[in-house]
Amino acid sequence: MSAVPHTDEKRRPSDDFKSSDTLIGTAKTHHRAAAAVEASTLRYRHRALWLLAFYTPLLVIPWALSCVLVYHPIDGSSYYDQSGFPKGSLKLHRRLINALAVLNSVAGIVTIPLISALIAQAAVVYTQRRRNSTSLSIRQTFALADRGWSNLGVLQEAWPPWGSRSNSRGGASSHFLWLSAMFLLLCAVQQPFREGFMSNEPTLVMTSDDNPLLSTSSGFQLTHRLLGFDPEPYDLATIPEDIVVQDVMGSLADLNRYEIPTNLWPDFGGEVPLRVDFSTSITSSMLGPWMRPSSDYFVSALLNGSTTGVLRHRAMRLNSTVLCREIAQSEFPSQCSGEGPFSASFTRGEQLAVRVCLPGRRGFYPWQLTRNRQSIAEDMYIDVAVVNSNISSFTRRCTARTTRGYFELGNYRNGFMHGNLMERFEEPDRYAKNSKYNDWLSIYWRDGNEFSQYTRWFKGRWRRPSAEDKLTDIPKWPEPQFLQEAWPTIPGSSNPNRTMSGPLMTAIVAMFGERSLLAAVNSSSNATSAFSQLCQSGRLPFATFDNYRSHGRACANTTDAAADDAITSIMTNFMNLTFNRSESSRESRDQHLEASVFLANRAMLLRTVQNTQEFTARTIRTAPGTYIQRPTITTAGMIVVSILVLFQLIGLAYLVWYIYQVPTWTAMLDALAIARITNSLDKGDIPAIGSLTEKDLRRLGELNGSVGIVEGDSMDDMEDPAVRRELELGLGASGVFHRRLAKFRMTRSQGSPGLRGGEMEMDCQCEGCRRRRAVAESSSAASSFQ
Repeated sequence: MSAVPHTDEKRRPSDDFKSSDTLIGTAKTHHRAAAAVEASTLRYRHRALWLLAFYTPLLVIPWALSCVLVYHPIDGSSYYDQSGFPKGSLKLHRRLINALAVLNSVAGIVTIPLISALIAQAAVVYTQRRRNSTSLSIRQTFALADRGWSNLGVLQEAWPPWGSRSNSRGGASSHFLWLSAMFLLLCAVQQPFREGFMSNEPTLVMTSDDNPLLSTSSGFQLTHRLLGFDPEPYDLATIPEDIVVQDVMGSLADLNRYEIPTNLWPDFGGEVPLRVDFSTSITSSMLGPWMRPSSDYFVSALLNGSTTGVLRHRAMRLNSTVLCREIAQSEFPSQCSGEGPFSASFTRGEQLAVRVCLPGRRGFYPWQLTRNRQSIAEDMYIDVAVVNSNISSFTRRCTARTTRGYFELGNYRNGFMHGNLMERFEEPDRYAKNSKYNDWLSIYWRDGNEFSQYTRWFKGRWRRPSAEDKLTDIPKWPEPQFLQEAWPTIPGSSNPNRTMSGPLMTAIVAMFGERSLLAAVNSSSNATSAFSQLCQSGRLPFATFDNYRSHGRACANTTDAAADDAITSIMTNFMNLTFNRSESSRESRDQHLEASVFLANRAMLLRTVQNTQEFTARTIRTAPGTYIQRPTITTAGMIVVSILVLFQLIGLAYLVWYIYQVPTWTAMLDALAIARITNSLDKGDIPAIGSLTEKDLRRLGELNGSVGIVEGDSMDDMEDPAVRRELELGLGASGVFHRRLAKFRMTRSQGSPGLRGGEMEMDCQCEGCRRRRAVAESSSAASSFQ
């Protein structure tokens, strides 16, 4: 009978232990579950690979797709495809944007728990002795088991990172803990950074329904509409002079100084673009461009401010400037030079003599057929002699410089603001289905057309405009020539076949030519009849532009006897207001001529379009397009987020590599693993429930918390590969883990005398072996006492 007295003292369950329960391993019992656990081995756990395989695509693919979608859709080369996005592409893009939003949300939800799970698996490797120099305390192990890398309380307890494990402050700190916390922080901020730098913005794109060439096919809805027409250079070259002159004569008589013509556009490429501000007073904001002669503008066949939506069209433009300077009367040409110059004279007795000379070739179209930028210059001389008036007498030379070319109309690519003058009109492939622009020649240019006297078939490929196109280049020309509308004939024309000259010569012909009011007055032998034409015809140029006060008084109060003097007074006043302006102000120097040149250019464009819009004039259309969501991010933001993603990938790769350095004895440091570790400690090492003192914390910081191999068993493989060696794990054991241990299974020695394992425990200083030796000594002492 034992002499050990019986006591009712309450004991912890760990007080009554066996020597076989002191090591980290699997108990050898006859229980079925225990037997299954006993057979477990040190092994590599594949959960990290599964987590990595799940998370890496979730991290990389959405970001890579977002970066691609910043620049172009997934199935296209650009968001600005002028052939139009098919409906299938739009659906794919919208679904992809929605899918990316879902994937990013999922990534934001799973990032922290998933990364924390990987770190927890790596923490098992960190607590295993892999080198002889491994040093880890129980307190540090407990901090890792608490997943301190995501626990602010543990991190606060572990601060500072350089703290000693023997101190109560910072004793829970370890390199693994802080590296894990920083890596988790890196992973956590990556998603907010991505959301902060990248946003989805609506982007206007062209669809297949907006393409004029596709929307006529079945299955497409017509979304574009006609905006206007643009004349072709070869059609301009055939316009008769009389048509333009007649238009200019009517416009000169009706022009108002407050008028801003609908076909006049501000030239943003000039030094001082024309600006119109209706918010200020009428005298400063509503003045026409010729009252602000320093402003730059041009004329086009389309209404000013026209925009083409998602279509990109180019249109012809002309801009002219007229500069005049005073010259000596002797410099006026004695004979107007050129093959066909225009000259005119006007006299009223001995009181007034006017001479006009425009050197050059009247009736010669000065422009080349190219669409590229080109310029011409025209000179005009005018001499006005008024008897007994040096102020009203003058001699001037005026030079008009006109530039013709093309500009891009406002659209979604240029912020709906028209572009500047293009140097060259480029179109690499005349029959390309897709190009930068949506410019097409008329339907008569299709290469498969067929014509007969009564029918016509339009088929074949559409043709794009090139730098130079001729009427004779139309396929199967001259078969479609019968469809061309002839120019109208002006009654009373002296030369109906004469083509238009330059804009300055055309404007001067409108003022001084054979059919002008001044020519009619000059040729009239009856002063009363001439005076009646001036006052009642309403054809005097600039009659409503300037304030002809003397003109109004003369017409109201002049008798037939004084008609000749009144004509002289009106004409002198007209010449001085129109051509004799002070040198000190450009505004009063050439504004009338610039207005007349503008009117000549406008008449040429509009009358050509009117005559050819059913044949060769190019159609200009507009289309609304549709909006889609598009990721946007700055280059700097993309670099920052890409670097964060790269660092995260590197960290994940290193983490997985670290996890598979050695086989592990448990999947993670969970409650069961910590309980098994705690069971290897002495009773007094772990503070009981109650107060926790600094002494207790220091004690935990001094205890060895690394798991090692109980030395004594050979780690070499047996010759028979079917036979596996067993090993014993111990808290604080000196044996190190290595890759070959994946072949070994974990067991716990019974500590029986005579067994080799029990013998070798005498030399092992791990916590479990020390406890078994203490139990053995207690049992031996009890036996001796009995």
